[in-house]
Amino acid sequence: MLRHNLQRLMLARPEAIDALALRLHADNLARDRMKLRRLSRTDLLHRTLPAVRCPVHGIWGAEDALYRGRIGAVAPALAAAPDFRGLVLLPGAGHWAPYEDAPAFDAALAQVLGLEAMPRA
Repeated sequence: MLRHNLQRLMLARPEAIDALALRLHADNLARDRMKLRRLSRTDLLHRTLPAVRCPVHGIWGAEDALYRGRIGAVAPALAAAPDFRGLVLLPGAGHWAPYEDAPAFDAALAQVLGLEAMPRA
């Protein structure tokens, strides 16, 4: 079940589903305080973004299953924030883009933060 959920909702590439992903998903399900995605079915973000006064950047997996067929709507939605700075789409990554393509996510984040490169641990 966990593997199926990861493949359908979180990760775009089956090879990204490894033991760590399965463990993280299981642990996150046990901690879930927002059962049945209630928040995702509201317009809370749409209503809140116009009041956000800090810079807003988006880094999204281009293959995010939650936006399948609607990925082009993400930037215009984020643009409701007065200081929207841009959206980076990571090709081949899904909803868990930072997990699925950490190097691309780190590079995009470093660019957003104005850093030359993210330090490696």
